[in-house]
Amino acid sequence: MPNDSDLRQILALAGWRRLLVVRLASQGADGVFQAGLAWLVLLSPERQQSPAAVAGAAALILLPFSLIGPVTGVFLDRWSRRQVLVGGQLLRIVLVLLLILLGESAGLVAVYALAISMLAVNRFMLAAFSAALPHVVPRRLLLSANAVTPTAGTAAVVAGLMAGSLVLGPFAGGSSLVLLTACVLLAVAAMLALRFGACDLGPDLGSGAASGAGSAEASWGQDLREVARDLLRVLRHLRTHAAAGRALVLITAHRFCFGLWSVQALMLALHAGGAGRDLPAVAVVLGCSAAGYVSAAVVTPLARARFTDRAWITSVLLVSGVTSAGLTPLAWLLADGGVAALALAGAVIGLAAQSIKICVDTAVQRHVDDAFLGRAFSLYDVGFNVSFVLAAVAAIGLVPLDGRTWVAPVIAALGFTGAAITYDRASRRHPVPGVRG
Repeated sequence: MPNDSDLRQILALAGWRRLLVVRLASQGADGVFQAGLAWLVLLSPERQQSPAAVAGAAALILLPFSLIGPVTGVFLDRWSRRQVLVGGQLLRIVLVLLLILLGESAGLVAVYALAISMLAVNRFMLAAFSAALPHVVPRRLLLSANAVTPTAGTAAVVAGLMAGSLVLGPFAGGSSLVLLTACVLLAVAAMLALRFGACDLGPDLGSGAASGAGSAEASWGQDLREVARDLLRVLRHLRTHAAAGRALVLITAHRFCFGLWSVQALMLALHAGGAGRDLPAVAVVLGCSAAGYVSAAVVTPLARARFTDRAWITSVLLVSGVTSAGLTPLAWLLADGGVAALALAGAVIGLAAQSIKICVDTAVQRHVDDAFLGRAFSLYDVGFNVSFVLAAVAAIGLVPLDGRTWVAPVIAALGFTGAAITYDRASRRHPVPGVRG
């Protein structure tokens, strides 16, 4: 958690409190929705559970928006981000209601089409949340705010997942009841977002990204024609802002390693009890991973007060490598303690993953001009999701159905270690004036 002084200052910011509440409601709805979606496309008895199924679901759900994300980022730097948060929730309600109407008998094509649309809007809004944060938090408090805000959002997602799983499991409520609950939370998030003024969350007028209403139509057409050149400007901007540029490269590399480990962990947990689906084991591993994510909000600011960015990020990457190679194989080598070993690995790797994300979010917000923030976070989203999908695809050939392999955790460990060494060397070679590490 941030130190007491920073935390008190952040809590005193009315704008930050309002934005946090909107994010918690929105991401809580995400978690509930994802529980219903997971049942529809992966966990229900009639669906196949395998690395290939995970890769297919990840590709169909994550890739479409990732490929058009940079284009939408142009508009995120033009449209009122408050309006994005309100309109996005309402659009997602419509999409979820359509999924409810289709029901559990729906074919995978229809389910995927609606899921793709739903999650695409969601990630567009997450980019808006990140771009809006510097408008409610002073730059000197951004690290502390990023320790609390996205981590609290992740906790809300996990809470929603667990709540949705309870309805799907012991209470046998079915996916329709879960999805209806998500609609209620989305409506709450939309109403809460209306407490902001239309311009309170940016983009900054006169920054070169926003335009007046009178020229909106012409500007949109011009933006669409100049997307390629505009993205080149963003890339050049990132090249001249070294801390932000290497942070985005880092999170992309880390996400591949994390994705490979995640697919294996899911297969191991699903088959922890032998034949059939061991959903309680999945819940235990998920819960411990969530605990790791949440604990990053406590650990990261404390570590950053003592160490440089370079030292801290390098350390958690190396720890992730040791954990992947050391603990993951114990999940099938230990007769009775396999789930416990996997859960411990999930907690450690989850803490490291969220800690790295906190540092990367802060680097982008601090070192990218507001006129480019929306597009920068859209590019962030592309690397974040595409690398995970590539890891899931790689897992098809590396991870067997029961998850028992030495190859995947060793490759993930080598990747974590390689990312640590590369980031350390790049940070030493190209230090940023005024930045510790």
